[in-house]
Amino acid sequence: MLQFILVSIVWSLLNQMYFIERDQKILGQKKKLYYSGSRTWTTHYDRRKMYKTYDEANKENEQFLRDVLYIHRDGRGSILSDDK
Repeated sequence: MLQFILVSIVWSLLNQMYFIERDQKILGQKKKLYYSGSRTWTTHYDRRKMYKTYDEANKENEQFLRDVLYIHRDGRGSILSDDK
């Protein structure tokens, strides 16, 4: 079953920059994951990718989500299940 990825774009008051994060259950525990670029996520807060503007962060986040959806589409544009 295809699961949607819920992410947040967060403002860091300390760094005066934005970053992308999401929650995911890992080994039964809820963890924060931080986007580190190139379609990769990390649990290390200090390895997150930082953005100067909300628009910059949102643009990369939207591109990532489009890439994920494209991976799950067949040639006719239908979304495929991960079960197959």
